[in-house]
Amino acid sequence: MHKTVMSLDEPLHVVSPSSSTSDEHICFQYQWHMRICTRLLENSEAVILVVSRPFATLYNGVQFSWTLRLADEFVATAAADPIPSVRRIFLYLYYKEGPSRDIVVESVDASVVESNTGDLLFSGLHLSGKEFTLGSGWPISLDKSKQDEFTQFIYKNINKNLDFIVDIKLNTKMFDPLTYFCDVDSSSPSHASLVKEVCRAYIKETEANGGEDIEDLKYIEDTKENEHDIHRLKFFHGVKQVTDRCRGLAHKVGSYDDFRKIVESAFAQVYLSDVMLQGLENVEDISGLVEGITFSHIPSLRKELEKLLCAEVMSENANNEFTRRMLILADSYSMEMLKMVAKGVLVDQVFLFK
Repeated sequence: MHKTVMSLDEPLHVVSPSSSTSDEHICFQYQWHMRICTRLLENSEAVILVVSRPFATLYNGVQFSWTLRLADEFVATAAADPIPSVRRIFLYLYYKEGPSRDIVVESVDASVVESNTGDLLFSGLHLSGKEFTLGSGWPISLDKSKQDEFTQFIYKNINKNLDFIVDIKLNTKMFDPLTYFCDVDSSSPSHASLVKEVCRAYIKETEANGGEDIEDLKYIEDTKENEHDIHRLKFFHGVKQVTDRCRGLAHKVGSYDDFRKIVESAFAQVYLSDVMLQGLENVEDISGLVEGITFSHIPSLRKELEKLLCAEVMSENANNEFTRRMLILADSYSMEMLKMVAKGVLVDQVFLFK
């Protein structure tokens, strides 16, 4: 099999492609040559903030692009806040572009070497089994015992040149182009679009008959306070009904569990857009919706809402105030993907001087 690996900045190479056919992985190595420097924030405080040029992992015609950031921890959260007395430096990996909104990175390992000699100066940075949403990033972390040591190491090397060696391990299934044509978000006229048509038909039926076929609905008073309990009943009843109506598709999509997940994800998208998002006018309404879905324990709806909010934060129309409020919302309700995306957008705006 032909293997092509490249970078937008400098060539990448395959470090250790697996020969396994059942659980195959491929590893890309990127060498980031950088000068550690400080940036001035709006409050005139100097902080560590260095961003790499985008680089790409390309194999079998499928490409994912990334950036690295070396930054003070608080820079990515709230630049206008007072500088904390204890600083910590992290190396972040951000997922910038690719054929899928959500991907899983098997592992990331990083070390620091001297630029001229290649001598190892620091090692042990590691990230394992994390899901990245387009625009999001995770810190390549260290054991707590070594985190302070890494921070001190970086500060001691301000205005010096260092090379960060980063190994990114991915599943080769991610580089199969056909993978990205048959998922629930596909616009092709296949299983997903058919399931969504059934979802919309069911929702219209329920709106027309007032949900009379939902047995437990008659025990809940239709008030604002009970709004999300009602949504929960309607949602899970709807998933069951659509699953029954689309049962003929189950054998075409693999296991029954996979089929059930497709139905629930499709119903979540349709129910969210056609029912729950109707009438929302401001950030307070969004906050109320997140709170309601969270405490009503509807995971698939919560995930779809988080994806939608990530897209809004990344859109050209999003302003910093909206993004900051989404960051606060994400932190309050442990929406980690939204939190990562909002942080990434804010970091791009955080410094005044190059």
